This record gives sequence, structure tokens and C-alpha cells, in this order.
Amino acid sequence: MGETLVTELFGDSARRREARRRAAREFRKERAGAEAAVALLMAACGGFGAAEVLARRYGHHLVPPAWAERLDAELRTLLWGDPAVELAAYLLWIAGMVLLLLAVLPGYDRMELLRGDDPAVSAALSRDGLRRSLEDAALGAPGVVRARVSVGWRITVRAGARRGTPPEAIVPLRRAVLARLEEIGPQRGRAVAVRLGRRG
Repeated sequence: MGETLVTELFGDSARRREARRRAAREFRKERAGAEAAVALLMAACGGFGAAEVLARRYGHHLVPPAWAERLDAELRTLLWGDPAVELAAYLLWIAGMVLLLLAVLPGYDRMELLRGDDPAVSAALSRDGLRRSLEDAALGAPGVVRARVSVGWRITVRAGARRGTPPEAIVPLRRAVLARLEEIGPQRGRAVAVRLGRRG
């Protein structure tokens, strides 16, 4: 019986980890902007080079020969230690590192991945949906007449209560928000800060 319990616990934990990984892959935001910019730049450079080769084959030039000769002469006078060469190398290195980080790091997304035990099922909720749900839970607390929730590195609840509401009303307010958060079940855990103001 003990072996069965341990197997179930570890198996359940493994299923949860697999479900989290699949959800992260499923809802990972693609960096379409960066990919499109790099693809457009490469296509433009390649297309211009191909067009110049074809033009020269038939005796024409897209770039005036005088410009090309002047640029060639200036590039031949540069040395590896020249400030312009070093600056260009640093800029290219920075651009390469930025592109590498964009390829490796996940994109910022407005979706909240939800916990699950089944790796075949992935679920997510928009951050706006999470915020509205938590605001609705806060408005259900005794005495609360307005609520505003911000979702970032932590969840901050700013609520306003009607006149005469005791300071202890913050306790059921916090419980209501935490209970709703537990029902939703986001994968990412956050600290929850609750502030309650009273009119008058």
C-alpha cells in the first residue's frame, strides 16, 4: 500500500510538471515582429545583391560606379583598430546578442497559464480576465463598493468601502480574493497585497 501511495504521488507530480511544460509550449507567444524584421532585412539585402549582379551582367548598375569605387577605397583605408571598425563590431555583437535572446527567451504574453493535472489539456486565461474576476470577487466582500486590481509581479487589490465599514473588513476581502485566485488556479504564484479605503 505504501509503494502504491508513493507511486501515485510521484506519478501525479510528474503529470503536473508535464502539463505545465505543455501549457507553456502551447501558449508561448511568438516573436512575430522580430522575426518579420530580420526576414525583411535579409530579403532586402539578398534581393538588392541579386539585382545588382543581374544588372552588371547586362552592362548596367543599380549603384553608380563612382559611389562603389569611393566606398571601396574608403573601406580599404580602414584598419581593425580604427574607432569606426570597433564601433561597428560592437553594434553587430549587440544586435546578435539581442537576436539570440529573442530566440531563446519566451515572449511577454498577456495570458496566464492555469494549473492542470492532464498533460493532454492546456488552459490559459487572459490577464484582463484574471483582473476582472478578482475585481468581481472583491466587490462581493462585505462593505466593498469599488475595487481595482492590477496584475504584475504581484497582485494588488485597491478597494473602497462604504462609510462606517470597520477596518476588520479587510480580512473577508482578502479571503474572497485569495479564494477566487485558488479557484482560477494560475501556475505562477504571486504575492497578494490588499488595501482597503473607507469613505468619510
